[in-house]
Amino acid sequence: MILYLVRHGVAEGCEGRCIGRTDAPLSEAGTASLARLASAWPHPPGRLIASGLARAQSSAAVLADAWHLPVETDARLGEMDFGAWDGRTWAELEAEDGARLAEWMAAWVTVPAPGGESFTDVAGRVRAWAAELPREGDAAVVARGEHPRAAVHAAGPAAGRGVPAAHRPWARERAEDRPARVRAPLPERGPCPG
Repeated sequence: MILYLVRHGVAEGCEGRCIGRTDAPLSEAGTASLARLASAWPHPPGRLIASGLARAQSSAAVLADAWHLPVETDARLGEMDFGAWDGRTWAELEAEDGARLAEWMAAWVTVPAPGGESFTDVAGRVRAWAAELPREGDAAVVARGEHPRAAVHAAGPAAGRGVPAAHRPWARERAEDRPARVRAPLPERGPCPG
C-alpha cells in the first residue's frame, strides 16, 4: 500500500490556539489549498481516508469531489487529544499553566497534555490503523500534521526514502499543498496548532 499523506487545510479560528479535538471548520484558504492540490494531482488514488473532524472531512470532501471517490472515515486518525488545554490559546496556557506547559513542551513525544494524550499515543493509534491496511493499492490520507510525523516515526527512517524534501509534510510547517508518499505497513518541536 502506498499512502499519500495530506495535511488537512487551515481551519477557522485556530491561530495561536492549542487545537486538537476542537472541531474547527475548514477555512476558505484551506478549501482553496485543497482545490489546488486536487487539480494538480497526477492521478486519483484508489481510496480516500480521513479523520472524523470537520476540517479533515471538509478537506477530504474537496478531494473526493475532484476524484469521484467516497471518503472513508477512521477515528484513529483523529488529532492529538490536548485534554484540558484543547481550544485554549498558547498565551493563556503559558500564563495559567506555564510549568506544566514547559514540562510538556520538553517531552511532548512521551508526556501527555493534562487529560490528553502524547505523541506516542497518537503513533500507537496510527500504527494500529496502518496494520489493518491491505498490502496493495494506494490511498490519500487526510489528517493533521502530527499523523505524517507519527507514520514516519512508526515506519522508521526508510519511510521517506525517495520522497523529495518538498513533498514531506512532516518536514514543513504547512503542507496541505503537497502530499507525502509513504509505503505501508507503517509499524524539535511540539505539534503545530490548527
